[in-house]
Amino acid sequence: MQFITDLKAAQAAKFSFERYKVGAGTEMGDGAPRWSADVMLAGVKIGSVNDDGDGSPCTIGIPVAEQDRLVAALKAAGYVLDLKVPGTTYVLDEPKTSHDFLDLALQEFANHYDTLKFWKSKCKTKSIFRLKGAQPDDFLHFKEKCSVEVGAMIRKRYGDELDLIMNEAIAGL
Repeated sequence: MQFITDLKAAQAAKFSFERYKVGAGTEMGDGAPRWSADVMLAGVKIGSVNDDGDGSPCTIGIPVAEQDRLVAALKAAGYVLDLKVPGTTYVLDEPKTSHDFLDLALQEFANHYDTLKFWKSKCKTKSIFRLKGAQPDDFLHFKEKCSVEVGAMIRKRYGDELDLIMNEAIAGL
């Protein structure tokens, strides 16, 4: 799943959000939520980002040199910006500046943080997994918290049919 791949790349780049907050978007917006976060690189706050949920670009409060350093770290860690416009066949041009790259990437990471929060809440009390060939959102579960023993039982029962165990895939993110 792309959010897992991207969040692992962010970890490798030593990038994260702290004080990530989500709220209702503006009435004039496109229905997207409002969000804000402190932007961290190697454990140090390098700035902040704010999206008002009104369809306009986010406000990136990071000095240009730090933007360049963050983009370089993300790319070096294997992060690839998704340039496809959802619901269309249109693909955006590669951003020419670090600011333009981060305008897209930071919004993408906010979505990934939301997705991770969703899955973490689901995985608290269940063992969630997907079989190969299943639809992307077609997961199975056991109503038992995942453990080494439960993971081994799932692998034994489903063998080569098993695609992933979500609990294990998001562990440490």
